[in-house]
Amino acid sequence: VRLVGSEMCIRDSTKTVSEILTEEIHSFNKTIGEVMKENREIRWELVSIVCDQLKREGIIWSCKLYGSFETELDLPWSDIDLVIEGKTGIDAASVDFTLWSIEQSMWNRIIETNKTDFHFIWKINYLDRAAVPIIKIDCSYKSIEVVIDITHTNETHKGVECI
Repeated sequence: VRLVGSEMCIRDSTKTVSEILTEEIHSFNKTIGEVMKENREIRWELVSIVCDQLKREGIIWSCKLYGSFETELDLPWSDIDLVIEGKTGIDAASVDFTLWSIEQSMWNRIIETNKTDFHFIWKINYLDRAAVPIIKIDCSYKSIEVVIDITHTNETHKGVECI
């Protein structure tokens, strides 16, 4: 490595570090773009299944994406963030009840259908003591593993309004 003017050069290469890094970034973006195209299709299918089932159960009336998946800035290891609005209101007790109901509904559905519904879920964890209560759903669907985070619109967390 040697310094030439204000640019650093690697060995005897005529390319500067910034040129090499730029090429590496473009290469990464091209590769990740191809992977994410297929990955996003699977993730959209998964989101659709989860939101449709929660609406059918009658627990929620709205299910919206926010975060990196919504803005398409996600990577293969990124989670999927959903914000829901329940039918019971947005006060703390209603939010807790709605999120608890979702967790129970999903477990019951898995048990009742002998895991044919929600067969892709392998862990559901309701974190009611978090600053913003959340349900974390660990999934393995088709060729990907992903965590879906479900939270509720309330006074302290607006989810979709942050975008």
